Amino acid sequence: MTERMQQMRDVVKEQLSAASPEYAAISIMLGLFESLHTAKQSTEPLPSYEDDQQACLETFGLFVEKLRGDLSTKGVTDSRAKVKFVADAIWSKLSGVFSKEVLHAQHVSVFCHILQGKHGKGKRQLDCAGVVTTTLAAVQRLAAHEEHSDLQQCRLQLSFCFVRSCTSEADALKA
Repeated sequence: MTERMQQMRDVVKEQLSAASPEYAAISIMLGLFESLHTAKQSTEPLPSYEDDQQACLETFGLFVEKLRGDLSTKGVTDSRAKVKFVADAIWSKLSGVFSKEVLHAQHVSVFCHILQGKHGKGKRQLDCAGVVTTTLAAVQRLAAHEEHSDLQQCRLQLSFCFVRSCTSEADALKA
């Protein structure tokens, strides 16, 4: 196992054993690692892993702070409405003439690169898991602020009907 893989393993283990793991940090770290090791050969030099990770964390933090201000300005107080507002804000960054479905664009780091303008035309994409993961990470960051503490109860719930050949979500919940 490489040193970086061991460091990642340790950080993920530490985060997941914490009372409140930092979803954005975990997803950014895993996404950058995946991208670094699965990207096609490029003629452009890649930024250092640590620099890219720090830039993504800062970009995501700025995005969440903007959401926080927008939620206050618009007077959104209901928990469900807040989550929808966050998801809509994320989705809006993917809209336009670009496809919204792409395999394996699941990490917050992909969204940060979209915000940073690092994806060219046709690359502003997240798959459905990426939209959910990014929304959950943003909601978690918002929940750290007193005015949005109601969001601390938000959890990610996945249904794996395709794995168990369920015909409905209700069937998946029974399984």
